Amino acid sequence: MIQLKESIAPNATFKVYNLHKAQLEQVSLINGDLIQANLVGAKLNRAVLIRAEMTVADLREADLRGANLEGANLIGANLQGANLEMANLIGVKLIGANLSEANLTGADLRGADLSATNLNATKFRNARFRINRGITSAIKLDLEQRGAIFEVPN
Repeated sequence: MIQLKESIAPNATFKVYNLHKAQLEQVSLINGDLIQANLVGAKLNRAVLIRAEMTVADLREADLRGANLEGANLIGANLQGANLEMANLIGVKLIGANLSEANLTGADLRGADLSATNLNATKFRNARFRINRGITSAIKLDLEQRGAIFEVPN
């Protein structure tokens, strides 16, 4: 099992890497390359993944509580059952991602692109949204009923 707790590795490359159940708490991987990485069950709580490339990464059941993913690319990523409670997801590209059964309680999704994203059974209590692509009026109503907060743009 890989352990990189509290490590700093900007621009690190873990492309197509097996990080299954890796211990990556508070790691800093700014601009990291995690394309197609296997991060199933990984512990990434409070990790700094700003602008990380995580296209088609497998993050099922990953712990991303309090992680900073601002501007990250998660197109096609599988986040089924992941815990993203209080995560910073500002401007994240989640196009075609699977967020089914994920916990986004208190997450900040302002400016995130959720086009074609699977939001089935996802928890959104107190999650913040503003100017999001892929959110139709029907989806917005559904998310509000699940506790999401939509801010009015200036």
